[in-house]
Amino acid sequence: MAPTSLLKPGLRESRRTGDGVDLHVVEAGQDGAPLVVLLHGFPEFWWAWRNQISPLADAGYHVVVPDLRGYNLSDAPDGVEHYRLDHLVADVLTLADGYGAERFDIVGHDLGALITWWVAAYHPERLAHAVMMDGPHADVWRRQMLKHPTQALRSSYVAALQIPRVPEVTLGALDFAALRAIMQGKCA
Repeated sequence: MAPTSLLKPGLRESRRTGDGVDLHVVEAGQDGAPLVVLLHGFPEFWWAWRNQISPLADAGYHVVVPDLRGYNLSDAPDGVEHYRLDHLVADVLTLADGYGAERFDIVGHDLGALITWWVAAYHPERLAHAVMMDGPHADVWRRQMLKHPTQALRSSYVAALQIPRVPEVTLGALDFAALRAIMQGKCA
C-alpha cells in the first residue's frame, strides 16, 4: 500500500477490481454518496489529486481515485494490448460498478481526460457529469496538429513513448533524473 506519509487524514486506500486487473484506489467521503472518479495523467498517480480529494468529499461526494493500470501500486500486465483504451475505459466502468454506481461523475486530466472522453462518447448513460482537463477531444487535437506544427512537436513525446524500450531507456537514464524532474514540475 501507499506510504502512510502520502495519506492525509480522512483518506483510505484499498484494492479494487478493474477489467481483469486489481487497481490501487485512494478514496474519501461516505459510501453511497454521489460517486466522483478522478483519473490522473501521465506519468502521475492518485497523488496528483491530493489537493482535490478532501474538498470534494467535504462537498458530499464519495471520491474515488484509482492508480490507472500500470501506474504506481495498480497491476501492470505485460503486453501493450492490455493498455488499449477499451481496457482503460472498462477499468473505470468496472470500478464504478464495484461501488454500486449506475451513474457517476468523472474528472480526467491528460491521459485521464482521454479516458473520460471515451467513457462520455461510448457510455454517456453512465455519466452524470464529465470534466476533461488538458485533454482535448481527439478531433480538436487532430485539427490543432495540422494547423499548428508547434503543437505537434510538443505532443511528439506520445509517439516516442510507443517505441519499444525507448521509454525505459530515456526515462531511466541518470537514475530517472528526467522522470524526477517531470514529477517535481521542473520541466517546461
